[in-house]
Amino acid sequence: EPGVLPRAFVQAIDDVKAKPAALQKEPQDHRHTIAARDHHAAREQLFSAAVESSNDAIITMSLDGTINGWNSAAERLFGYTATEAVGQNITLLVPDDRLSEVPDTLRRIGWVESIGQNETVRVRKDGRRIEVSLSISPIRAPSGAIIGISKVVRDITDANRTRQVLWQQTEELRRIFETSQDLIMVMDLRGFLVQI
Repeated sequence: EPGVLPRAFVQAIDDVKAKPAALQKEPQDHRHTIAARDHHAAREQLFSAAVESSNDAIITMSLDGTINGWNSAAERLFGYTATEAVGQNITLLVPDDRLSEVPDTLRRIGWVESIGQNETVRVRKDGRRIEVSLSISPIRAPSGAIIGISKVVRDITDANRTRQVLWQQTEELRRIFETSQDLIMVMDLRGFLVQI
């Protein structure tokens, strides 16, 4: 068939010409892949350093409540080392009278709900109960699927104790003021009468 051989020859020439361009593109693609990998590795190191240096306890869990991440602040707050905590269920930290909170939290996270500033009680390794504020969020894969749970825990025991003392003092002063048979005048720092 006339022309088959010349067309095959032209195709072979085009393939030979395209090969160096493809070979040249391959190292560029490889460099881009390495740069992207290095960028993600640096970002991961930064996030890991931020989690580890946080003053708040940061705990990550699987969707069934199994602990798989435990920073040094969690060690200080709860008394368990990472080795002791990782692999355990989060109920390790929950007092018996609060166990119903765990399935409720897991259900809400499954509905892609974040829980912020939830005040509750947890228990340390030594059995001491502590008042905490929890912020709980789903962890998502790049696809958007929920693959875990992130929990930030802050000890609010001292803050609550201080708030309670201030409330008691305020109530005591209010009772004294209301039941006193003497004239009591209250002035602000500028000398203005606030209450009689």
